[in-house]
Amino acid sequence: MDGATVSVAVVSSRTEAELIVGMLRSHGLRAAVAADDAGGQYPQLQIEGVRVLVAPPMKPRHAGC
Repeated sequence: MDGATVSVAVVSSRTEAELIVGMLRSHGLRAAVAADDAGGQYPQLQIEGVRVLVAPPMKPRHAGC
């Protein structure tokens, strides 16, 4: 995801975060997981939580007058 994101949840595991992201994406939202756990290789580093990020909605283009 490019640009600004909003953290909508902090959960205890990457698995839980991935499930939430999947549900958000199935409803048309752009979502991602943010964790400092070396790409899932070191889950013990998830002690500070795993964040679920969502991109703010894109502004619709208005027709010129």
